[in-house]
Formats: sequence, structure tokens, C-alpha cells
Amino acid sequence: MILIIDDELRRNDPILSFLQAEGYKVLAFDNGVDCIAFIENKPLDIDLIIVDLLLPYGEKSVTYRVAGVELIKDIQKILKNVPIIVYTNINDYKIFDSLEELGVNRILRKSDILLFEFLEAIKSAISNKK
Repeated sequence: MILIIDDELRRNDPILSFLQAEGYKVLAFDNGVDCIAFIENKPLDIDLIIVDLLLPYGEKSVTYRVAGVELIKDIQKILKNVPIIVYTNINDYKIFDSLEELGVNRILRKSDILLFEFLEAIKSAISNKK
């Protein structure tokens, strides 16, 4: 199962449809709080997590840039070996450096990525997990 956390994702988003057509079970959340609640109750079936950095996450959502990074840290406390891909429009190399230090598998810019490249990043992250 792939979890996607992005407050701009719509239920019928082409990314969701594309991944489902490729055979992946995908569950999307529009905020970090709901995602963490899900992970705490069902951590074993998760193969990959895709996180946007600009999203609401509890009290931390006032500082949107930090919210995604804090969410990743909290996810890693629960799920130690699940790969994480950051999928964002942020272009801040200091944040990218901190994400690499956290062990994020890939950082993809929404505006620059093509669907087949997105799929290859997902396949690579999942295959490297095993």
C-alpha cells in the first residue's frame, strides 16, 4: 500500500488514478494528523509514503514549511523502514539537505516530474525496501 499525504490532492486526482491503474493500492490523506492516526493503527501493510511538505499537520501547520518535515520525523518514529518520497513544489535546498539527513529516499518537484518518472521513483523506493 502507498500512502500519499498532500492537502491539494483530490479524490479523483490523475496521480491516484495512474498509480491504481499500475496495480498499486493507494490511500490519500489531506493532512498529517489523519495519516499518523492511520499509521498507528495499521503499520504493517505500508510499502511507501509520499509526502508533500506544504500541508496541515496539527499545531505545526502554521509553519507550513516545517509541517512536512515534522510529519516525516513522526512517521519515522512509528515506521522505521518504510521508504519516503517527498513530492513538493518547494525549492529550498536547506530543507532538502535536512530531508536527506532524515533518510528520505527521493525528493521530487511536482512541477518538474513526469508520470513515468514518478512511477520509476516509486518502483525504485519499494524495491530497495525489500
